[in-house]
Amino acid sequence: MSFNENSKSVVYKGEHFHPTLARNFDVADHLEWIARITAHIPKKGAKQVISFIEQPSVIRRILKHLDLWEDPRPPPVPLELVCEPCADYVPWKDDVPEIEVG
Repeated sequence: MSFNENSKSVVYKGEHFHPTLARNFDVADHLEWIARITAHIPKKGAKQVISFIEQPSVIRRILKHLDLWEDPRPPPVPLELVCEPCADYVPWKDDVPEIEVG
């Protein structure tokens, strides 16, 4: 790989780089080249689904391997939602009538 400062381009050479075009090199703008070589890097905290497993026997084997099959966790406790009026609330001054909730 080499960088040409005058044209700000990267030349990449390999053994079998592009079989369709029968050439072993590629030329790209320096920013395009950085985008190409970093495209596979996920953003911080990103998750990627690599497969969906639907067979129960496979799921069981994976969970047993991780020691998660015999002692399942209980479901999470639902949260209680509490709605209280806000002391700082100022209603809009428009022609729309207030709706009473009750």
